[in-house]
Amino acid sequence: MELNLAVRGHDFYREDTAERLAEKIAETGLKNIQFALPFSFPSVPSQFENMNPGMGNYYQRIFSKQDIQITVLSCYINMIHPDLNEREKLIDKFCSYLRVAKAFGASMVATETGCVDEEIHYTEENFTEEAFEKVVESVKKMVTYAEKLGMTVAIEGGLNHPIYSPKKMRELLDRIQSPNMQVILDVTNFLRPDTVQNQKEVIDEAFNLFGSEIAAIHLKDFVVENNLVKPVAIGTGEMDFEYLLKKVSQEKPYLHLIMEETKEPDIPNAIAYLEKINK
Repeated sequence: MELNLAVRGHDFYREDTAERLAEKIAETGLKNIQFALPFSFPSVPSQFENMNPGMGNYYQRIFSKQDIQITVLSCYINMIHPDLNEREKLIDKFCSYLRVAKAFGASMVATETGCVDEEIHYTEENFTEEAFEKVVESVKKMVTYAEKLGMTVAIEGGLNHPIYSPKKMRELLDRIQSPNMQVILDVTNFLRPDTVQNQKEVIDEAFNLFGSEIAAIHLKDFVVENNLVKPVAIGTGEMDFEYLLKKVSQEKPYLHLIMEETKEPDIPNAIAYLEKINK
């Protein structure tokens, strides 16, 4: 089955214009992009007061000229920021992206679940019930707003966040109880150096627990180096993509598969590798 591959815009070298970025993506043959406006074009104001339908129409028009769809609009925030005022500003920012996402041509806005500290990093303080409850509170606000707009809040979990396991993601889905919350699955985010050999089990667990709610998958390869799981270009590490792609083909055909942490020079080889092992 054909792969429905996508790329993050900011995995390409930064360009001055959207036209050039769209052209470079088109040259790879890809048709989908996860678009993080401040990462690709940091000079463009992108706080909640700046987002507007005209901006969305502009980028949608540029990408559509190259037959590229903005599959996911990124708005990664620290939804449990320790400063309550800052937390509310960040949630307002996310809601502003939900408000204009359709103008960009996107059906979902993506974020991770933040950190108990200002800077997002690994800390076991994220694994407390208190941190989880803060995530539930913030996600409920975002999803309630998304429901009014007919949009989807796409949540990505990982070890640096309170949603640190597939089981915790299932718990969050059960607490939110809304079809307007979906999941972006990044298997590598759930792996530690001592569990990388269990990646098939992690994949199976995720699909068993919330397969019907997976809206997209991040394809990210890795190696273990200095007792850390380190991202590398797709096809050069230890990720069992063959198993993952088979799972997708069986259970989520044509699911958006977004390559992550594979930079511009390595993207053609990554596409060729994924297509080869998918046959």
